[in-house]
Amino acid sequence: MALKQIEEKAGSFVNISGFHLTELTTDEPGKAPAYGDYVHVRGAQEIKVDPEQELIENWGDGEVQESAVSQGKTKVDMQAFALKLELRAWLQGLEVNEDGVVLKKGGTLNPAVVGCSFYKEKKNKDVEIVALTRGTFQIGGDDGKTAENKTDFGNASMNGEFSQRLSDGMAEYRAVIKKDDKAALDKFYTLAFGKPLPDTALPKGWTVAGTPAGV
Repeated sequence: MALKQIEEKAGSFVNISGFHLTELTTDEPGKAPAYGDYVHVRGAQEIKVDPEQELIENWGDGEVQESAVSQGKTKVDMQAFALKLELRAWLQGLEVNEDGVVLKKGGTLNPAVVGCSFYKEKKNKDVEIVALTRGTFQIGGDDGKTAENKTDFGNASMNGEFSQRLSDGMAEYRAVIKKDDKAALDKFYTLAFGKPLPDTALPKGWTVAGTPAGV
């Protein structure tokens, strides 16, 4: 496969932002995938995406004749300053009653199947956007300690595994979007999840129609 040029200004990444989830509501062979509303997870501190890959080689005459890369699931580790209880309940497939109490029964859980997306920001405010199409998250357990004279801020984490959609075999979308190019960002979200980006997904520092944005 020949190298295909992608227009991009070289530069290191300085921040992560715009972490969003959306529930995969329809995913069947022969049908178009469908997603629910976007959910903005605020305060992302660290995101790690680790695809499982294995090099496969076919040998002959004492040397490699051909090779390929086998793909497995993609692991996603996300740390934020906090994860709201409603988000944790939703991702784990737990019931919430009319009084806002989360109910967890014994047996097997049915976590929400979701797509996720986030930005890797450059100093010039261009972004590389990453979208994963189908996966589930597990939420970290409870961990706390007594307060002391100084304030130590805590954080929360969730860990997920992602794979390809059943409907079309797509697992990941990735693109570089120039600062303020909302049309290109809308097109990307529509390609990945079937609908344009929500207002909460406009990258921080972008200006669209004279209005600065932030996430």
